[in-house]
Amino acid sequence: MNARAIAAKLLTKIVKDKQFIDFAMQNYVAYGNLPAREQSFVAACLYTTLRYLGEIDHLINRHLKKSGVKDKSTFMLLRVAVGEVLYMQTPNYAVVNEYVELAGDYKPLVNAILQRIIKNQNSTLDKVDKVTINYPKWLLGSWAKAYGKQAAHNIAAIMLQEPYMDLYYKDSGLQRQDKVTDVTKLEGFTEGEFWVQDYSSVQSVLGLGDIKGKTILDLCAAPGGKTSLFCHLGADVTAVDISENRLNRLRQNLDRLNFSAKVMQADIGNLNLPDKYDIVFLDAPCSATGTIRKHPELKHVKTHNDVLELASTQAQLLIAASKWVAAGGILAYATCSLQYEEGEGQIKKFIAVNPQFKILHEQRILPTDNNGATGFYYCYLYSN
Repeated sequence: MNARAIAAKLLTKIVKDKQFIDFAMQNYVAYGNLPAREQSFVAACLYTTLRYLGEIDHLINRHLKKSGVKDKSTFMLLRVAVGEVLYMQTPNYAVVNEYVELAGDYKPLVNAILQRIIKNQNSTLDKVDKVTINYPKWLLGSWAKAYGKQAAHNIAAIMLQEPYMDLYYKDSGLQRQDKVTDVTKLEGFTEGEFWVQDYSSVQSVLGLGDIKGKTILDLCAAPGGKTSLFCHLGADVTAVDISENRLNRLRQNLDRLNFSAKVMQADIGNLNLPDKYDIVFLDAPCSATGTIRKHPELKHVKTHNDVLELASTQAQLLIAASKWVAAGGILAYATCSLQYEEGEGQIKKFIAVNPQFKILHEQRILPTDNNGATGFYYCYLYSN
């Protein structure tokens, strides 16, 4: 099956069935049968199309509405085609010819639309805000409410850019790669000299200060970035996650890095542990809206209702986690979400009904910080 046709099929699974890019690709046989180079091309098409989907739809709809055609598969094919034509710098003739051949009964329509878009793209988009058009209104509105309208616009703008990748080296700390790459091919990977961990995540650990010799319960730990940093800094770590598959990846990372930690597969609500801990770190499941730069499908997969449901889950996990904090210890809470309900609002509600905990330190990291950091929130709560 043609790689571009597969990209269009996968786009349907992502925007219609609300699947994440990685999940959709891993569970689509036709994609798995492609050579590695074509798999990379399909992934690039999907990430690009989803990053600029608002602009792409604006361009297509101007012409598609006039035609009266409402065929969904043709629409998905056009989305991928326009994404490639405008943002991937593929020679136009190669893109147009192949997508037209894939269009079946709609060949004349697809050819006409692509030719018009190529000719008029700049004049068509010059009257729209290229930032806001690429985001759902509920999401931009929530950021404007939390951080102000201009800050929300700046956040959205920087997360339209191509992603980077942060690596943490044992001997030198954080180093940024300008592009996401296959880390297994980087010098020092096999030798265990570094691991992948974002700047914002690192700050949530380093903010704890000297943790050498302290006991840490790392909850929702997989795939193990924070676990690795805890170990590197000399803590005695117990890593817990509900997913055995994700824990296997954590174990592989620890083995490669020559780190040692106790690893447990368990539901946080049903933990059975012999002791309490100096630090309990809950990296809670969240909407991950702070990672849209790396995961542009989130704009089209997550909804405000998802945020509310996740906030409810986080509240339950916080209560469960708090039971394992030793007297005088710290309960640390973190999410890679930009949503108030999953950050400041979550902690405000927690301490209102758990007065034995006091805020020791609270930090909001925005994508406009540190040259495009992942949006992040973390808070340390002191246990009396």
